[in-house]
Amino acid sequence: MESIFDYSGKNCVVTGSAAGVGRALCTRLMEMGANVYGLDINPTEGITKYIKVDLSKKAQLDAAISELPERIDALFSNAATAGTTYIGYTFTVPEVFAVNFVACRYLVERLSERMPAGSAIAVTSSTTGLEWMTKLELLDDMYEHTGTHEGAMAWAQDHMYDKAVFNGTDDPDALYTFCKQSLIYYVKRSAFGLLKKGIRINVLCPGGIDTQMTDEIARMVGTHEYDLVATNPIIGRATSADEQARLLLFMNSELSLCLDGADIISDYGWTPGVLFNQCTYDGRFVEEQ
Repeated sequence: MESIFDYSGKNCVVTGSAAGVGRALCTRLMEMGANVYGLDINPTEGITKYIKVDLSKKAQLDAAISELPERIDALFSNAATAGTTYIGYTFTVPEVFAVNFVACRYLVERLSERMPAGSAIAVTSSTTGLEWMTKLELLDDMYEHTGTHEGAMAWAQDHMYDKAVFNGTDDPDALYTFCKQSLIYYVKRSAFGLLKKGIRINVLCPGGIDTQMTDEIARMVGTHEYDLVATNPIIGRATSADEQARLLLFMNSELSLCLDGADIISDYGWTPGVLFNQCTYDGRFVEEQ
């Protein structure tokens, strides 16, 4: 009987393939016999094909798509940048929105045309995006204006200083949070339509992950004090890239066949701990009364 957790011979696309969760995904997929196509601004070794791409640029997205196979079995939309700088690269606020959200939508809507029934898409968001439902009207407007890459960039430029969106360049948390809220909203909104084609789409919402992005965030805010944010104090650490990669592999496998339009929180229980006042936002125990 064919394994329901089998990636052998499957064509898998991974964005953000060079580091962190994306790198862990590529490693696992290659070990499982998949054909792995990695999209990243930085080189990715040891995979079927690395495609250099700046995800904020439409022309480069189109060029990357032209290098992908005609059949795609799984898309892992994982790329993200925490702010306007990333390991030596500098982006504008609209370009960050393009990397973190627009590229995901663009790839999903174009690559889904190459995905047969039974394929699946996994999107990586964050626990920072979980309050997306408080911005439904705004997200509706965002969705209606981001159907094209040009429209998305114009919308982002128009909302650069909106406090409910990006709040200018002085608040990287607002920029990152809105991008992650947008991803959850998009997965929810697109799930039913994609299922008509036999394609599932789900979104993972990790808490703190021990990756290069942790150092990048610390550099932006000037301290590593926030490393414990979204970390369950019982575990005493952030999750690892490989732990999150395992969940993404599950989400795009036939093990999760009836999972569609779901947002899965993966933070070692930090979110319910905060909800029931058992731990704090900075990963500390609430002292027993």
